Amino acid sequence: MSNSFNETRRQFLKHVAQVGALGAAGFGTSSVFGVEPQNCAGPKHLTRPVKWTPDINPILPRLPASTLSGADVTKLRSAYAALRLLTTSDPNDPRGWLQQGDKHCWNCGGGLDGQAGEEIHGSWLFFPWHRAYLYFHERILGTLINDKSLRLAYWDWDNAAHRALPPAWATPNNNSNPLWDANRSAVAGSLVPNSLV
Repeated sequence: MSNSFNETRRQFLKHVAQVGALGAAGFGTSSVFGVEPQNCAGPKHLTRPVKWTPDINPILPRLPASTLSGADVTKLRSAYAALRLLTTSDPNDPRGWLQQGDKHCWNCGGGLDGQAGEEIHGSWLFFPWHRAYLYFHERILGTLINDKSLRLAYWDWDNAAHRALPPAWATPNNNSNPLWDANRSAVAGSLVPNSLV
């Protein structure tokens, strides 16, 4: 391996560890800002699984949240509005907001009742599971708004100028913004603590 690849890989792994530390430090969710479920539902198999076939779309890069245009934010908000709507319009649709959240919760420890999937954090399962989860999550969002080019943005908090929660997710800080979440403890102006960066 080249030295530059090793540095990039090392930086990437360091960032992953720091993100885990953010959650452990309580920067993830808090009951102060909303009701955080203590347990989540397991997988629902109401229909037969559909065989997955890989798409042939080009791989598009994800953009840092600090560089999103107004059109990019509108696209993400439209996709998440459609995702959230499925939870009420068709609660059994596995693409809906709550079902997507339950899939993540179940496979990441599942809660306090001991009735959950394997806790994949801290194991080799972390990267492949989350990579597949985000792959399908992006495709669900794109399908809901009929735009296969949709890509999730990432919070580029490794840049000191971007340590505040990106405005698109915090403003407005109410249910009119599909990117806002009452369970998120980070609000407009919240900074990733220097000690975690």
